[in-house]
Amino acid sequence: MRTYTKILLILAIIAISACQEISNEAEKITVADIMDNKVSGFNWFGFEYSDYNINSELVKQISEKYQQELYKFIIFTTPTCSCGKEYRKFPQFVKILDSSNVNKDNYEIYSVGDINFSHPYENVFTLKAIPAFMILKNGVAIYSVNDTLLKYSSLSLEEALLQGLK
Repeated sequence: MRTYTKILLILAIIAISACQEISNEAEKITVADIMDNKVSGFNWFGFEYSDYNINSELVKQISEKYQQELYKFIIFTTPTCSCGKEYRKFPQFVKILDSSNVNKDNYEIYSVGDINFSHPYENVFTLKAIPAFMILKNGVAIYSVNDTLLKYSSLSLEEALLQGLK
């Protein structure tokens, strides 16, 4: 009888846990959080970041065009590589920003489960895909790196980002 009671208790705990409301809100994270394993599901980030070979000439141009007081970059990503090969673009984009001397205070990263998650910028733009990379100028969304890459599939991340700063 004790084993039966234990099984029922375990099942009850599982049922109660399953009924708890799951948040559908974006979670703001940082690269430091990812590298320190403070957020789960991003254990692939470090490898993809270090494995990406940036285009030094384009990064130099991005650095020259970037104006800290004007631009902010918003990144939406999802943990556990659930977005196919596209997930690699997130660490690659961050590496481009870091290599272009973009201040870490000038980019924000949000972890979301899907495009329908609520986020602080939902009054500014709508997510169409994940990962998503938006450029804000003076707080106004002016450019979607994703939309550019979808329209011009031959462009690199660096080229698409540079176009957004022109």
